[in-house]
Amino acid sequence: MDKKRLKNTYFLLRHGSTSYQDQGKGKIYPRDSVNDIPLSERGRREVRESAKEIKNHKIDLIYTSDFLRTRQTASIVQKELGLREALYDKRLRDMDLGVYHGKKKKAFYSDFPIEESVFFKAPSQGESYADVMHRVKNFLFEMEEENEKKRILVVSHGDTLLLLECYLKGLEKKDFMSKKEEGSGMRPAEFRRIN
Repeated sequence: MDKKRLKNTYFLLRHGSTSYQDQGKGKIYPRDSVNDIPLSERGRREVRESAKEIKNHKIDLIYTSDFLRTRQTASIVQKELGLREALYDKRLRDMDLGVYHGKKKKAFYSDFPIEESVFFKAPSQGESYADVMHRVKNFLFEMEEENEKKRILVVSHGDTLLLLECYLKGLEKKDFMSKKEEGSGMRPAEFRRIN
């Protein structure tokens, strides 16, 4: 997508830290974690801190993944900014890692190393990076179709946001994989302006 042709300005916010991240280090979220994993107290503090910076950017709309941790993140920001409630969109969900949910991350990365060749490869019962890219592109096209001159905050998950950021910046799949390998993804409650 050509940044010069974007009708809106996009900002990204990763959800704050969760109790699962604090306790289950090195493990992938369980498969059915849509409503089960809340922000930790530390995560709430992180989001409140980020909201202070976000306030300076005059956000018009907030769109968020429908997972509890992203809904809670968006709600904290929405209240800080005095905006109407965030709009939930399943296309902003975390990547579905299929049979690897609840398992150690190193098992997933052993089978799906961070290299360009795995971009289109999906784990059993899960999604590939290309699948997630497809749904975030659809989300973005809809935002561009329905809005003009809006400042849109997208609250989501690490890989989903990194894919969206790469797409908005016109980067290729090899660039995404390089950024992922470098650890250039967003930290919990990290806020970024894209264009």
